[in-house]
Amino acid sequence: MPDVLTLAEQYKAQLAAKDAAAMKRLIDAYRTAFVSLSDKLELLMVQIGGNIPTTGQLARMERYKALMAQAAIQLRDLEALTRVEMEGAAKLGIELGGQHARGLIAATMADQRLAAAFNSLPNDAIRQLLGFLSPEGELYKRLGMMSEYGASALSDALVNGITLGYNPRKMAAILRQTFGVNLTDALRTVRTAQLWAYREASRATMVANSEVLEGWQWDAKLDERTCASCIAQHGSIHPVTEPLDDHYNGRCVALPVVKGMPPVITETGEAWFRSQDEATQRKILGNKKCDALLEGQFEFSALSKQVTNDTYGTMRTETPLAELIAP
Repeated sequence: MPDVLTLAEQYKAQLAAKDAAAMKRLIDAYRTAFVSLSDKLELLMVQIGGNIPTTGQLARMERYKALMAQAAIQLRDLEALTRVEMEGAAKLGIELGGQHARGLIAATMADQRLAAAFNSLPNDAIRQLLGFLSPEGELYKRLGMMSEYGASALSDALVNGITLGYNPRKMAAILRQTFGVNLTDALRTVRTAQLWAYREASRATMVANSEVLEGWQWDAKLDERTCASCIAQHGSIHPVTEPLDDHYNGRCVALPVVKGMPPVITETGEAWFRSQDEATQRKILGNKKCDALLEGQFEFSALSKQVTNDTYGTMRTETPLAELIAP
């Protein structure tokens, strides 16, 4: 049987593979939509030629109207796809979160046969506990605004560029950048919903088996790409009643702490950070923040702070330098 940390890495890889499949579907859909809009933008730029229109003249041009009508359709379709992918990703996150929590508890107790004996909650019951998945909640409200906001931002960007006389190549870049913002938002929405559902389903399973648990331990990926907030939390122990409130796209997970057994993680994130060479430390924190830490101007634990989030309640994020050294 693999040890707990190895099993946790295997579980992360399994979730990441499912996440990658959903991300690919979204990216492919956006790519197709972008190509369609690019063709219409090219026709519009040919019609404009060297005659820079006013905002009013542009709004009356048939090819501009055709471009924006196509954009509205594409963005509504992409909004619907994002909703479908988000719901599927959250459902999978709930399913895997419960399974993996039972497996990790059993691995901590060195007997994988125990996994089937631990209490489990029905997936539908867990979903009901996750307030952010309520159709009346903030997440669905934001989903419902994606296409409208995206169309408005696209229109503003195109009108501004065309009336300033930008050439076709620069206008194509504006379309790519503006449309890309919608894709980035869609990817973040789906990924974060899945990861949050996964962690909360895992925690719900731990709550259901709290008679054998002391709590859970924060497990972050320790490398130079990990944010300082997650490194600061790594190895910390929390009660099962407390969510692991990682940031958007955050991939930290909770490891069970079994009663009567030592925690799985023995090296804190701070200890790991201080064992790294200075170049790595500066890559993680940046020069000014690293200097302030090494000079003792703040404690390492202060690098992580909680912020209020309309959708998920609280999230942890890296503390800005100005707050760390504020008088």
